[in-house]
Amino acid sequence: MNTKGILNPTIIARIALNIAASICIAYYFGTEGDPAWLFGCLCFLLLLCCPLNKNARSNPSGIPQKRMSIWLISILFALSVVLGHHIAITGSSYSGTADVNFISPYTGWDAIALALIAYGASTLISSLLSRISRKSFPAPCMDTISTRRVLAASLVLFLLWLPYLLAYWPGIIFYDTLNSLRQTLGVNPWVNHHPAAYTAFLGLFVHTATATGYSATTGMALYSITQMILVATGLSYCANWVAVRGRLKRVVMWALIGLFGLSSYIAAFSIAAWKDPIFSIALLIVSLRLFDLAWKKTAPNAAYLASVALLFFVVGVARSNGMIIELVLLLGLAVVMITQPQTRFMLMRTTAVLCATTVFVVALTGPGYQLLGISKAPKEESVGILLNQMARTAALDGNLSANDKKYMDSLLPLELYSECYRPTCTDLLKWDERFNGRALDNKGFFKHWLSMFARNPKLYFEAWELQTYGFWAVNRADVNTYCDSFYAGPVNWTEDGLKASGELGIRPRNLLGDDNLRELFHVDGWFIPISWINWLLILLALCLWRSGAKWTVIGLAPSLCLAGTLILSSPIWYSPRYAAEEQFLLPVIGLLFYMLLRRNVIQAPMQTPADSNRSST
Repeated sequence: MNTKGILNPTIIARIALNIAASICIAYYFGTEGDPAWLFGCLCFLLLLCCPLNKNARSNPSGIPQKRMSIWLISILFALSVVLGHHIAITGSSYSGTADVNFISPYTGWDAIALALIAYGASTLISSLLSRISRKSFPAPCMDTISTRRVLAASLVLFLLWLPYLLAYWPGIIFYDTLNSLRQTLGVNPWVNHHPAAYTAFLGLFVHTATATGYSATTGMALYSITQMILVATGLSYCANWVAVRGRLKRVVMWALIGLFGLSSYIAAFSIAAWKDPIFSIALLIVSLRLFDLAWKKTAPNAAYLASVALLFFVVGVARSNGMIIELVLLLGLAVVMITQPQTRFMLMRTTAVLCATTVFVVALTGPGYQLLGISKAPKEESVGILLNQMARTAALDGNLSANDKKYMDSLLPLELYSECYRPTCTDLLKWDERFNGRALDNKGFFKHWLSMFARNPKLYFEAWELQTYGFWAVNRADVNTYCDSFYAGPVNWTEDGLKASGELGIRPRNLLGDDNLRELFHVDGWFIPISWINWLLILLALCLWRSGAKWTVIGLAPSLCLAGTLILSSPIWYSPRYAAEEQFLLPVIGLLFYMLLRRNVIQAPMQTPADSNRSST
């Protein structure tokens, strides 16, 4: 037996590092006193393969300039694991105060663990990249998606979800839904807190039903049916798109339809009277259209541009961060065209459509809404995480100047912050009857925010951690096991909720007739956590960029922008509905990794008009 290679000091050192990294991963991914040893052993086996693999040793990513991106992602990932491990939620994740939801103390061992986890992550990423050559990305099949097959699969999804609608007739209704209905029914004035476009769309069905002699309950049912059709069609198109573009067998498409149709989480989402389902499906189709744009060798036609314009409009008006996503995407496309002139023929028309649509959305939701008598959303709705950072500073007796104290006292008496500040959500602070939101309207808010930030950066960072960790911490049990998406606020099964909806003429009931039968169609389903998907998106973007298929990243841009808005400024620690589009994109993410690791067909380089002219001569 040849032991020379096994006793090589370099190999021994790397195996020792692998063991240490795996122990850290097991400890930091486990709950207190219960390390995740099984997960740590899995990581060790994966790491063990990396240093002994020939491809890994000859990894072209070893060039220092190229390894910077690997180490940057690895360090950020390791940092998120260490930070997530020290977040202590011992009270309610919604209403718990700072004495029960806090950051536990750090030690010197955390720095060592950070280095070891970063080493493990960089090793795994480098090993993955070594298996992806720069010319290994296969050419997608750009055949037209069959409309007949999309409609057939949509019908299957609709039928699989129909029992949920009957069990929770006329759909899952929330207090947010009732607020929108009160506006469209004239009970309350119109305010663009819950997007006015969504409120108008919801009111269309209720008014149509009541105008034709039916009840508001029937109107809500029509809305739920329409939303089910839209969600089913979007997911059906996605499943067909994956099968066609990946040159996969038809059984793959039907398998995805089965997964979508049998998921209680997605079924409940399809009948939830939120703005998020329509927003998520629109953004999903935007992503698929941008992938098509990146893979085709010709400029988009009029039909493509018209569909993209409609989708961008829906994204922009359906949710407040939709416009931010569009602005960031517009800036990104402009930068690409400026720095990469060869892409202009491909991106120019789409960028122009996005620009025109964004300008229209800004004009509509700004001056347009004012002309229609629709008020702006209260200031506290747009500065939630900033407000919570300031509130944490006041609640924990941070360093405030005299002017800052006076300003914070004008919002809420200083002695009340300790009981009104909730680290994981801003809602109960801004909705407190003693909170003076009018004081936010003066121009001094950001001045005081900056002044307090300069004196209390640690408290500000902690406030951000506690309010957003569900979107970036992969080692949180409360995130990884979260199943409460549809129990947080529906009116369907609470006495107060049924009374509130009844005042508007909406009477939820169980059309299945048997409550035991309704239990078969529960709405507390689990789905893959958003934090894992966000890191998967970052890894996929890196792999695509390094594989020679960098323009494919354009298709990931909407999801990456969505993730960025939530990581930076989520109004609550975790709510999967905010990033449901990323969950729906998982089949596409899986397809792209499959294509990256497949080497049988080489993708032709993107052809420009100049290339076409040269080849023809």
